[in-house]
Amino acid sequence: MNAVSFDSDSGSVLASTGDDCKCILWNTQDASKQAEFRLKSAGVAIKFNQQDNTKVFLSLLSNCQYACNLE
Repeated sequence: MNAVSFDSDSGSVLASTGDDCKCILWNTQDASKQAEFRLKSAGVAIKFNQQDNTKVFLSLLSNCQYACNLE
């Protein structure tokens, strides 16, 4: 795991990314996976959008950046 971000709005979701080329959303209440997304390369940074917690920003090792809608 290279990076994590906590949804500070609801407190119920944690997003992680890493060398496995995945972005995973975790339920903080029971530690279950809510969703899993395949990435084109390793994730190096992740951050929830502070104005809209349904979006995350991802940076990949391949120097690509994405804004992802989680809905």
